[in-house]
Amino acid sequence: MAISDDGTVSVELELSGFPVQRLDGPNFQPKDNPQLNYVFGLLQALAQSLTCVAGKLTVTSVTGVAVPDTFQLCAGVAALRFGA
Repeated sequence: MAISDDGTVSVELELSGFPVQRLDGPNFQPKDNPQLNYVFGLLQALAQSLTCVAGKLTVTSVTGVAVPDTFQLCAGVAALRFGA
């Protein structure tokens, strides 16, 4: 999924009860797709959890605009990936 049209400076992931994770640039590019991705590894405790946690993703653009979005993250997810 596209996360910014005017260039991304950083992507920050907040999950309730866990430390904030921040990426200042894409860290993954699939071999079969040139789109760069921001991939967050999730803590083992969360991946094995039987409950869902509230999450917030904030994308900051090169123009300084910060766009937050909230979601629920449930058990069984090992990584979150967002396209640039």
